[in-house]
Order: sequence, then structure tokens, then C-alpha cells
Amino acid sequence: MDNTFDEGLVRRLAQENGIARSLFKTFSGRVRQSKETIVDSVSAPRAEVIGLFKQFQNIGLGTFKTGRRGQKSRFIWEVNVIEVGKATCDVQGPSTLGEDVTTAECDDGLDEEKSRATWIKHEYRLRRPDVYAVFNLPDDLTASEAERLARFINTLPVE
Repeated sequence: MDNTFDEGLVRRLAQENGIARSLFKTFSGRVRQSKETIVDSVSAPRAEVIGLFKQFQNIGLGTFKTGRRGQKSRFIWEVNVIEVGKATCDVQGPSTLGEDVTTAECDDGLDEEKSRATWIKHEYRLRRPDVYAVFNLPDDLTASEAERLARFINTLPVE
């Protein structure tokens, strides 16, 4: 994996795009490197995430793969996402809905326990007009943990 990327292009993208900024902020706090990011794992509109992943490809961060034959659409990283995140820690930009995608803080990597506690804030519109369910889940949530959580949520209705 090559770790060279154009920091200026990445910082400009983070400044202009709230979803990119939120993803990079999450990446900055990780302990383990990600090889790929699934489109549906990002809590933002799918079309916007796909557009963002295509921008990532255009600036040389990796390759966007459209899902085919049971495979999910994903971005395959050719750079170290932790380093990309750290390069954009101080970037600010206009506030957007995507800004709420994560609650991770930029981390210098010295406090490993803090790095492991990276959480993603998910907001789900439950009903209109303004009823949302809010979940803070770990950024490395596994499929089996998600299934357990879904089973738990199924026990909640009072009908």
C-alpha cells in the first residue's frame, strides 16, 4: 500500500465536503488501517457517498468498485486512511448534515485507548415531522453485532 497522496487536494476536498470531512475525522482516530469502505457503511445519502468515492478515486486515494454479482459497492484504499485523516484534522468547512456523521475527534495516536473508542453517530428518521432515533455505534461494528442490535430493537415495540 502506497502512502503518498496529494495533501492539498485531500484538504481541499475535506473543506468543501462535509461527508468527506466527517469520514476523514473518523479515520484519524483509528488504530487499524482499513483496506476498503463499503458505500452502505457510511451514514449519508448513498448517491452522495458514491460521488464522494469517485472523487477519492480522481485524486488518487484508491479505486471505487461498483457492486456486482453479490459484491457491495465499495472504495478500495491505496493509501493509509489513518494518515489521510490526520492530514485533515484541522480542516474546517461549511456546516452540513454530513458533519454529524461522526463524533470522533482528531487524535495524535498517543492515546491508544481513546483511539479505540471511535464512535459514529447515526440518525434515523423514525417518523415525521421530527422524530429521530439516534445511535452511537463503534466504527468497527461487526455484522454479528448489527444483527444482535436489530434483534434487540425488535423487542422494543409496545403494541
